[in-house]
Amino acid sequence: MAALERRDGPEVARRRIMEGPAHALIFPNLFLGETNIAIVQPTGVEECVHWHTPMFWKGVPEFNSRLLRMSEAAWAGVVPDARDLTVAARNQAGLHAATVEWLELARGFNREVEDAEGRIVSHVTDETINRALWKHYRTVMAVA
Repeated sequence: MAALERRDGPEVARRRIMEGPAHALIFPNLFLGETNIAIVQPTGVEECVHWHTPMFWKGVPEFNSRLLRMSEAAWAGVVPDARDLTVAARNQAGLHAATVEWLELARGFNREVEDAEGRIVSHVTDETINRALWKHYRTVMAVA
């Protein structure tokens, strides 16, 4: 928060935290989804374990009980259902295909521009963030 405030000012920082998206990815494998924490731990080239837990608050067991019930209700219908597993299996099969044109991340590539701070930006519906994530991931994994 302090780094956001220094960079963008207290009002913009507060707005980003309070009014920003309810989901966040902390690179490379920590996902914060509203009141839930998910960690994807690779166990091999094509395998991973998905750890999931609700977030709890220290000293408020009544509230934590409610968070647990909310988490159970939300995730029981979301992760993983048969559709998710089917999509994941098809994506994995597609990555082994001779061509992966259907798994294209080029949407909006022609709209990308560099802003005054040197960041690559484009329209919110473009794949700019996904391209940046996988480019950085490749860099990190190549060094490792």
